[in-house]
Amino acid sequence: MLTFDGATLYAATIEGIFSCPIPGGNWTSKDGNITRARTTIGWADDNFVLAGSGANPGIKRTQDGGATWTNTSINNQQGLYKGGIKINNTILMPASYTIYSSTDDGQT
Repeated sequence: MLTFDGATLYAATIEGIFSCPIPGGNWTSKDGNITRARTTIGWADDNFVLAGSGANPGIKRTQDGGATWTNTSINNQQGLYKGGIKINNTILMPASYTIYSSTDDGQT
């Protein structure tokens, strides 16, 4: 699964999350301990990423392109899908049984 934030390409794999600057370069691990099959990037924009994995419940966030990750208040996500959108100041991320929404960049 690939996601683009405007300057960086992110890949969610069974080995975790990797990033590569655009227009090209080397892939770098940015997994934040998010490893396992079903790793998904729900939203990415300007070095800000929300991601999760079916193996490690909870959505994590980074604001520095994956250098550091913090937990969000969403700690029991089920089947996070790629394709989140931002409308005004609200991020919407689809999942198996719900749509997660946040008005504070994924903190809650």
